Amino acid sequence: MNYYDEDFYTQPCEFEEKIEELKTALALSVKKKFLDEMEALRKENESLREFREQKKAYDQELAQAKQQYEIKMREAESIANRKKLKDLLSLFSVTGYRVHTEYVPGPKCDKCDDERKIHYISPVGRKMTENCLCAAKTPIHSPKEVALVSFIASDKLSSTYFDRTSEDRDYDRYDLCAEVYDKDKKPFEEISKYRVVFLKKEDCQRYCDWLNETEAQKRSTLC
Repeated sequence: MNYYDEDFYTQPCEFEEKIEELKTALALSVKKKFLDEMEALRKENESLREFREQKKAYDQELAQAKQQYEIKMREAESIANRKKLKDLLSLFSVTGYRVHTEYVPGPKCDKCDDERKIHYISPVGRKMTENCLCAAKTPIHSPKEVALVSFIASDKLSSTYFDRTSEDRDYDRYDLCAEVYDKDKKPFEEISKYRVVFLKKEDCQRYCDWLNETEAQKRSTLC
């Protein structure tokens, strides 16, 4: 008689089946929880990535705005300093005169057209034009008022003058006046009309009259 029942040991009992079901359910639960946590981390990382990109763009915009602000501040400070200097120098401002030259055409003759052109036929039969002699312009010199800045170093030194030349509305250039007529009163023949500055209008007018007369005499000798 065989007391060993093989089926008894090989067939799973209900308890073991329940254990296996529990293990399977637990494994599925752990797996689902793991997958849910991984998905949550993925979404969090995605949102963090967007935040980092937005923060990078924000930091760049902030750096550009800061740079533009610093540039505007330096420009405003420079303009304010120039205005202060200009206001200060205006206390030393005096009026001077330079030679202004304007080229004026002479009286029109009756040999040319309205544009002072002479029309003629060339030896080969071409229609040609050239400027009439009356189209030549004569330089006329006259005093022009200029703004000067005057500095006096001491009682023993004569004044130093600077010619204020405006380059544009925001910038002024000050050039040292190399020749001031009132200091040495050189003969007119020794004066450069491009460099001389007069402190008195009547002196400048006399020099301009002398220039006009001298140049008129030179033109008459060439005719």
